[in-house]
Amino acid sequence: MRGVFHYFLHLPWELRDYIWKLAVRPFLPGAHVFRLYRVHDRDHTYLEYEVVSKNAPWRLSPSRLAAPRCLPRSADYSLALQATTPVSWKQNNPSTYLIDSGLWTACKESLLVIEAEFQNPVRRRGTWTPSEVEALRKRRGRFNLPETVTFSAFLDGYEPRYLTVFPAHDLFIIQAHDVLKVRWDFIWEFFMHCFRKAEAANHSQRHMALEYDPAWDEVAHDSHHREGPAAEFIDDFAMSNGIEDHFTLWLIDYRIKRNPRYRAFTTGKIKRPAVKPPAVFYASDRRYVEVNRWDVERWAGHNSKWNAGSEAPREHFCHYCGPHGIIERIEDRYEDWSGPLGNVVYGGVLACEYL
Repeated sequence: MRGVFHYFLHLPWELRDYIWKLAVRPFLPGAHVFRLYRVHDRDHTYLEYEVVSKNAPWRLSPSRLAAPRCLPRSADYSLALQATTPVSWKQNNPSTYLIDSGLWTACKESLLVIEAEFQNPVRRRGTWTPSEVEALRKRRGRFNLPETVTFSAFLDGYEPRYLTVFPAHDLFIIQAHDVLKVRWDFIWEFFMHCFRKAEAANHSQRHMALEYDPAWDEVAHDSHHREGPAAEFIDDFAMSNGIEDHFTLWLIDYRIKRNPRYRAFTTGKIKRPAVKPPAVFYASDRRYVEVNRWDVERWAGHNSKWNAGSEAPREHFCHYCGPHGIIERIEDRYEDWSGPLGNVVYGGVLACEYL
């Protein structure tokens, strides 16, 4: 009846269940932003922004995860601007973990729905029986579901909220004070403590990302030589960011935009080889899309898919500048190294597209 307000609790269960499910994140790889700092450099003001993992022995790690510093959509990214942005779980934070975090504690119905949805085989990479799920709950608590990691954080300053991620396929954007001191093996303890079985069975790829600083363009350009400050930067970058096997390091360059002039060749008679679709990770109001290095250009008038965000005269144009240059130099270092440094570390570049 029009003009009549129906209380939510008076609705049929089927309708309430449908509404609750609409509040759960879609079946897509997510993107999560965390700030990283070391215990030895800790400022006590970070304590209220810190996350406590329900799965990993986080106290054994010298690194801590905390609330990020996220710029508004209209701001041009820079490390200096980000350093002046307030630390906050909610301010401008696009992370997927905020979409449905409130369902864990809203009521018994919401808890029932989010637990059932996160056990859905469509979301999971492995096959878990009901007895395995029940055993995990008894050993490690209600919020530890297969292929997920749940953190406790005080988003509102009072009651804790729960932030859930899927380590097997989500993207983890880490904001580090010094990218040359990042130790991904320590960070990964937050995500991988009890999911070795799922990873081994599904050959899961780990996705970690850093936000690209435009000041690194010069480093990429000058790193062709084996000696000098640029080469040392690349060596340190590779050493600190390539610890684990089956690891993908992404660099997010917010300057890269789709080229409005781009027109794909669609001649029906030409059979083009199949191309693997780009990786895409979805946050609440944006997505991070993989950008192939040969699909992005820095000179005016090109017909490539992506603009690099800054144009250069043809006589000074360099394919190796920018984030792809950094990634290529890192991969070159791993080809040169052997033994414990010869891990399988992949690299890639992501563009940010607002939805």
